[in-house]
Amino acid sequence: MKPLLKFISATNSSFLINAYPYKLYISNPEISTRYTLFQNVRHYPMLGVQYQNLFDVMVDAVIIAITKVGYKNIPVVVTETGWPSDGDVNERDANGVFARMNNAGLVRHLRLGIGTPLRREGAAETYIFELFDDETKQGPESDWHWGILNRNMTMKYGIGFPGLDRYSGAQLARMVLSACLICLITVLMFVLLLW
Repeated sequence: MKPLLKFISATNSSFLINAYPYKLYISNPEISTRYTLFQNVRHYPMLGVQYQNLFDVMVDAVIIAITKVGYKNIPVVVTETGWPSDGDVNERDANGVFARMNNAGLVRHLRLGIGTPLRREGAAETYIFELFDDETKQGPESDWHWGILNRNMTMKYGIGFPGLDRYSGAQLARMVLSACLICLITVLMFVLLLW
């Protein structure tokens, strides 16, 4: 990892991670549901800190690891996080109620701007995975249902984005497609200017 971290540091880039508290939660029955869903506090005496959620623990674990090898100032970006809204009977707590609680709790936590116990700014950026459900994936059924929109572009639940929760899924999809189109046109214009 040191050569990668050296490159990231030299280019003023970020360290990208996927942080899925749900996957850690289902693999470890000792982790409480309330703690995973931003509703409980846990004290870690060995570190001298307390955590309000499992997401911050996962981000700080990466921060500790990259700091230990000498790169404490590299920003950490969470490129994927979330909670599945459905799954098969063997997949514990993959449901819409917990998906809404997790994603709304995450948005509320990030909007407070308090970061993590070990880094004031916490994750530099965080992205919820994913916009639409994707039933074409291989693997467990919960892998198909991470979207905040159904496949028919209806909103599954609000997650606390000010002003955004009032839009229908179809309106959100149009806004995303419009933003993608603007980005594509911008890139094409840039390429043509360089050419």
